[in-house]
Amino acid sequence: MAPHRSALVALVLLVVIMAGCSNGTPKSTPKLTEGALFGDISTVATTEDVTPPTAPDGTINLREAKCPDRIVILTDGPPALNQSAYYALAGGVVPSERDRYVDDLLDPNTGKSTGVQIELRFSEPGTNLGALTTDPSIFGALATTDDQLFGYAKFPTIAVVSPWQRLDRILYWDPGTYPQTQAIPDLGLQNIGVRVADQGPWLGHLIRTGLLTQPQIVPAGPNVDLATAFVADRGRLASEGSALIEPVTLGKSSRWGRPLGFQLVADAGYDPYPAALVVRPGAPTQQRSCLRAFVPLIQAAQAQFVANPAPVARLINQMQRRVGVVGPSPAVLVARSRRAVELGLIANSPDGVLGSIDQAKIRQLLAVLTPVARRR
Repeated sequence: MAPHRSALVALVLLVVIMAGCSNGTPKSTPKLTEGALFGDISTVATTEDVTPPTAPDGTINLREAKCPDRIVILTDGPPALNQSAYYALAGGVVPSERDRYVDDLLDPNTGKSTGVQIELRFSEPGTNLGALTTDPSIFGALATTDDQLFGYAKFPTIAVVSPWQRLDRILYWDPGTYPQTQAIPDLGLQNIGVRVADQGPWLGHLIRTGLLTQPQIVPAGPNVDLATAFVADRGRLASEGSALIEPVTLGKSSRWGRPLGFQLVADAGYDPYPAALVVRPGAPTQQRSCLRAFVPLIQAAQAQFVANPAPVARLINQMQRRVGVVGPSPAVLVARSRRAVELGLIANSPDGVLGSIDQAKIRQLLAVLTPVARRR
């Protein structure tokens, strides 16, 4: 158990916060603002030119910024909405491969090639961090920062940017059955059963802090559809779900057809970054020139996605079909992206910059995860 705790402490010291440069947009929407690189990377780059190499039209040249010819990023699952920034960087051509997406990497500000390619190689949580730390040809991986923290002792990584700020996991309930329930703590106070599919650290946190109790938890079997079970129970039990899915689908469904009450688990204190881009500990030093040029492009791509999600939604839907994933239509993906902005899942960090990582949030997550790690 001690190695888990020391690993969690070490990661806080290694987190890098990176900010891009742009003219910015109104505070109600994600924006880029002028900023410097903070954290470890600034100490090794203070004497160097921090302006990325650009063409006369302003297109950033990642090849001249010492990026690899192909920037390989391991995902933490099949094509999904939380990978939006990286699909927004691509040319939009659907490749023939089933296990990866490869395309020219475009500057979202000009729509022109940066001189390198991007490869999104579909991987799974628990395997991508190991591959990243052992294969030098892999540039980075996408991971939730709780998985990153728990895996740090074996697979040390540094988070550099997170286009999404919050996870979409919620607990939801029927306000008609439980009119006094306004938030997750009320589920505990009223001893309302909660059906869950994932009994991960987030649930351990809710129980450890007394917001829920273990006897309330109703584990779902591997083949149980939580929404179907919720309807079948007529809302007798609360349920785990997604802020982007059940409140909309059940609310509009003929089998339920009325509003749900729900709260983000993030608002109950378990608040990791979803799909942060992580790199090897040596990367900020070895790849600082590339990261300085690449990270602002990721931020700009996510801002462009927020402004016009339809092209990326179509591309994600096409890739889901290519790899055999039954996913929502492009129109539904667009609606979910807009809802993600409304709910603050895609938002500026506290410093006002889209994608930057807040060390205070990492420290808070560390405090939440340390008791869980001690019990492992």
